[in-house]
Amino acid sequence: MAVTSGHVLPCGCDVEQVWEAIGLSGGHARSCPHCAAVRESLLVLRAATAELARDQAEPSSGLVSRVMSAVRAEVRRSDVLPSPGDGPARMSMRAVAMAGDVGEDPMCVRLVVTDVDGRSLDHLNGT
Repeated sequence: MAVTSGHVLPCGCDVEQVWEAIGLSGGHARSCPHCAAVRESLLVLRAATAELARDQAEPSSGLVSRVMSAVRAEVRRSDVLPSPGDGPARMSMRAVAMAGDVGEDPMCVRLVVTDVDGRSLDHLNGT
């Protein structure tokens, strides 16, 4: 069964149809200017993907640290939910996931995990 991407070309063909026929010689995909242009783009994409798949280079040693520093720099403070009682509160992962799905507006949920002394567990990562 053919899968359609919803990207219909002016000739009526779907981009997925062009992809499925990319190895075939002749036919509509080669003679139609719309399909031929998409076919050429898909061939370039396939070549680039193959090149990336062959690349065995390891990321630089500080890459994870730099990415995490950038992520931490983008943290925005927001409302803090009070803990019921004096001790640590427990919250299920389902509740955290649902909190981000309330209402029509997207909502960012930031969960800070602390140890029993109230220290953020970020200190385990050296921050």
